[in-house]
Amino acid sequence: MRSKGIMEWKEWVQKHILLSIILLIQVLFLLFLAVGLFRPAYSVRMTAQNFTEAISSAAGDEYQVAVDGEAMRFTIADDVKRLSIEDDTNETVLTALKSDGFALRSGAYLVTVHYTADSTSPSTEAAKIQLKEPRFTKLVYNESMTLDGAGNEVTTRLWVPLGANAQDVELTLTPRGECNFQIEEILVEEQPVYRWVRLLGFLLLFAAVDFVGIWLFTGNMGKPSDILRRYKVPFALGLVCLLACLPFFCDGILWGDDMDFHLTRIAHLAQSLQEGQFPVRMYTDMLNGYGYAAPLYYCDIFLYIPAVLFNCMLPLQTCYKIYGVLVTAATAAISYTSLRHILKHKEIAVVGTALYLLAGYRLCNVHMRAAVGEYTAMTWLPLFVWGMYKIYTHQKPAWRQWMPLAVGMAGLVLCHVISFEITCVFLLMFCLLRAKETFKISRLGALCKAAGTCVALCAWFLIPMLHSMATQKILGTQALPADFQSNGVSLNQLLELFPFQKYSNSLGALGAAVTIGTLIAVFVLAQRARWKRLPQNVLRLLQCSLLLGVLSAVFALNAFPWNSLLSHVEGTFVHKILALAQFPWRYLTISTILLVVAAAAALHILQQNRPELYRKAQTLLLSTAVLYTALFSYNLFQVRTEVVKYDPIARDENTIGMAEYKLPGDADLNYARPQSENADLQIKWYDKTDGIAHITLENTGDAEATVTLPIFDYGNYHAVDTEGTEWPMTMSEDSLLQITVPGGYSGAISIEYKEPLLWRAAELVSLATCGGVLALWLRDKKKRKSQQLPGDFKGQVQQGGTL
Repeated sequence: MRSKGIMEWKEWVQKHILLSIILLIQVLFLLFLAVGLFRPAYSVRMTAQNFTEAISSAAGDEYQVAVDGEAMRFTIADDVKRLSIEDDTNETVLTALKSDGFALRSGAYLVTVHYTADSTSPSTEAAKIQLKEPRFTKLVYNESMTLDGAGNEVTTRLWVPLGANAQDVELTLTPRGECNFQIEEILVEEQPVYRWVRLLGFLLLFAAVDFVGIWLFTGNMGKPSDILRRYKVPFALGLVCLLACLPFFCDGILWGDDMDFHLTRIAHLAQSLQEGQFPVRMYTDMLNGYGYAAPLYYCDIFLYIPAVLFNCMLPLQTCYKIYGVLVTAATAAISYTSLRHILKHKEIAVVGTALYLLAGYRLCNVHMRAAVGEYTAMTWLPLFVWGMYKIYTHQKPAWRQWMPLAVGMAGLVLCHVISFEITCVFLLMFCLLRAKETFKISRLGALCKAAGTCVALCAWFLIPMLHSMATQKILGTQALPADFQSNGVSLNQLLELFPFQKYSNSLGALGAAVTIGTLIAVFVLAQRARWKRLPQNVLRLLQCSLLLGVLSAVFALNAFPWNSLLSHVEGTFVHKILALAQFPWRYLTISTILLVVAAAAALHILQQNRPELYRKAQTLLLSTAVLYTALFSYNLFQVRTEVVKYDPIARDENTIGMAEYKLPGDADLNYARPQSENADLQIKWYDKTDGIAHITLENTGDAEATVTLPIFDYGNYHAVDTEGTEWPMTMSEDSLLQITVPGGYSGAISIEYKEPLLWRAAELVSLATCGGVLALWLRDKKKRKSQQLPGDFKGQVQQGGTL
């Protein structure tokens, strides 16, 4: 047998000699990368000696550079400090210092600058640092670093492409003239984890290329036409995903409305994971070290994917784009699976998936608004429809019928609570609409089981969120929208068929395909008396989804009298419930999936009764969706700026719309230092490392003294001294942590954020529930496989109910 296999292999090689050579080259290349995994990490340390020539020719009228050992001390002239220093304008800029050239081999590097400045404000710029290879472009990829007055260390990332010969890399240091500063050292250190990432990336690339090559040029995998026929669904879904992701395939990243917030979330989530938090509850270094509890209110479990990739030294923009592609693929898979199980028709499921992925509102969410939470939530909405359909078409729904609803609603909670709340409103409306069926014991029990499973799956997030909401007063819960209606969309915006205008609206367009699909659904419903084959379950699905879909679209309009309604309940709980969407156009999230389901149900009825009309409708919908996506992508490149973003947002994080989850108070975020009104309390040292604050104090007086820490008091902070004694803490008027120090005390205290045991217990509940759901699914899959039952749970469907 072994000799026979060798002979067959030799024959294959002889028959496909060129392909065999290519495969051999790939293997040798992968071996080369594998050997490089064990190479010692490369590093460069730069001090004042690397700038000797530049220092000797520095402009003395602008600043002075003094060499103190290995450090460089920059003293800026007084008149220069008053200048407005801008690199990209014609205004005065200070003379830059360039280091001696040094070599960097291929790989990813972390560049760290250790410095001190005579300022305490992060908005004060001490200097800018840029690394480049002056002879060739694209030999070094990195962003410039800004040394601010509040820090003592700044980092950036740098990449040298595979095979590049970066022999003369220069570091340019430009003082900004806003404060005096001193640079101790600059470290350029290779990160070996990137070697593994690069090896894995090439391995996956070669596997995909080889699959296509063997398929096209050898015939060993069958004729291309046979393979396309066999795998037409994956190919079709792949093409739809490719169209939906076209804007991701640019060199940089097309800047969206919420991009800065979500990129910052990814970066701080990655940092928190490195600090050892899991799950991450607090961005300890956000807002200049004051801390930000966004994960307690805005779940970021799905952002762990780009965060882990970022910790593997991939550029930030690449991490974000990979996440966008993965979400699109997951949306396609879940949408197709849901529609196939509902309508029992693969072709219609593919058409419905294409309409959903290429819907105008979803494309705007992904590419124009960069609304990560909302477009991730749209991944789970098809499961909501699937679960409700199964529950209401079975007299006694089993776990297989209500589980999609539980998982779908849990997915909504864990990516966008507002989308979950909106969906709950329409779930309640549907249950009341079908009250007679809803209040049957078996069906009501199924809904309760789905709700209980959803809560258990999300307990690890819900319990901390509800506990925090009960004990904290964040700014986002203090004010309710007084002019909710004005943020709705006009009817013209809602029905905008194609984005022909250069500055097309980015919020309220359903898109031509969804609009035409809605008209087809109306036509089929109006002609239902003429159809001979009219499945009642599909008809009820069409009626309910069309009614609720149109109603949700009406809710999104600025013509809907939201303000008139809210004026009667202003400031009450009802006001909060009605305005929970924050912006009326968010109702288009649920409207999009419902109208797509209505269109798919209409296609199913047409296919049963008028096949020729079904083909025309299918062709019209698909061609319209493709045309809309092409025009949208073209328009997007006209109105959005392509930005290269390798590192986290380099700006004052207090200015990028992050106030929603902040605590009340007037704390000066530009000043991140402990403060005390008692002159006897001396603060000898303060620093924050890996999310833990360390402070050294001495109270020279006899009376107690209070120190206010630059940390927001979100609760669950613990202060422990070097002897293991825990210190009580209080909250200041500005919502900051305070420690009362007794007279005569001298010592060091560490302040760390720790989860309470209740939260840990909730995590165990969610973990056990997730394991139970997975075990049920695996057992059911094994059972169906042993019975050889293809498709949708044959033999288990009870057709006693109606939708």
